[in-house]
Amino acid sequence: MKNNLKNILVVNLSNPSRKKHFEELKKYGINFILMMDDPSWELDYCDMYFKANVRNIKESVEKTKEINKIVHIDGVIAIVEHAVPTAAAIAEELGLTYISTETAFRARNKYEMKKAYSKTDVKVANYELISSLDEALSFAKKQGYPVIIKPIIGGGSICVLKINDEEELKNNFDKVKKEIIDIYSVDSIYDQTIKKYEDKVVLIEEYIDGTEMSVESINYNGETDVIAIHEKEMFSEINVFPEAYFCTPASFPQNIQQEIIDMTKKTNKALGINYGLTHTEYRLTKNNELYIIETGARMGGGPIFESALNSTGVNMMHALLDISLGKKPEYKKNKTQKPIASYLYYTLIEHDSKILDMHYEDLQDVINHPNLIKLYLYRKKGDIIQKSHQTMSHSHMSVTGNTREEAIKLTHELSKKFHFDMEKI
Repeated sequence: MKNNLKNILVVNLSNPSRKKHFEELKKYGINFILMMDDPSWELDYCDMYFKANVRNIKESVEKTKEINKIVHIDGVIAIVEHAVPTAAAIAEELGLTYISTETAFRARNKYEMKKAYSKTDVKVANYELISSLDEALSFAKKQGYPVIIKPIIGGGSICVLKINDEEELKNNFDKVKKEIIDIYSVDSIYDQTIKKYEDKVVLIEEYIDGTEMSVESINYNGETDVIAIHEKEMFSEINVFPEAYFCTPASFPQNIQQEIIDMTKKTNKALGINYGLTHTEYRLTKNNELYIIETGARMGGGPIFESALNSTGVNMMHALLDISLGKKPEYKKNKTQKPIASYLYYTLIEHDSKILDMHYEDLQDVINHPNLIKLYLYRKKGDIIQKSHQTMSHSHMSVTGNTREEAIKLTHELSKKFHFDMEKI
């Protein structure tokens, strides 16, 4: 531990796409106290480590009280969505700057989230919280296909499925509901959710066809500052939602971008997100109707942090640390955003599979490309990829260009050099 530095507790769950985030935590100049259950590479960055199951809020709060007797905790942060409710409970216990536990629950529970949105004038897809196939069929009959089914407390597009007709709904509903329970029964807010809604763990929604985007924001003392808007390119004609390509700045007209900014401010306020970072997702229809999809009370994962940093000049991780210490974040945006495009690699599979091999054509040429910002590899040979987790990426790269079109074209060219050989298990 280093003297005279503030002590920041990082409440974390394993996620290899957060390595860049951890690097920036160290650059800020803090005593980095890590609390998680199963660290590996994370130990290379922290100054102190304490083991705790951060999916168990009570256990984590008790562990934090023990830590606080050893070293005074000045701030707490979470950079992975599923750790946000735990960080909120810790902050509440220690009187630290963070969102409230009620807001943290609302920002993880998609049903509560949509109810909060309804208090504003923003457009939200029609939805219903359900527990049975009959309820799903009834909603789809009224709404029309396609529809979306998703977990009430999901993340990373896991168990999110586009349903195109009645046969697909009948074939998939019970299976998806079982996967939701199997996967999320260990979540930090699962018991709280079940206590309130019993077996209503599935959200069914109207499908909004349009261009998807994500919005990164910094929030302090109830004020929201939108830092970057990333336009997405999704895989077409499939029923799951891996996010393949991101690009900033977005190509939307100025009036649409202003609407996005205004909507983000309204919905953050409606959710009660007064402090910290937010990652908000929208869809824009062909008729320029903007629909909000969901809000995360944390920064976007994968390449989003790096993309925003290189494009806008704003280090959102350093802003988050400022906020955790009760300080108004200080940063300066670039006058003109630099075009940045990112690619995330996925393997769409029909069954749980093992990685047999990974091929990177001309890997050294890719690494040495003058426009490459960074290439991150998350996986290794022998790793098991669950079908339910197929929307979680295996690697990502970020590149720049003189124009957004040039950057996007380069990501498409370089992405074709990546190949994963998979074997059904």
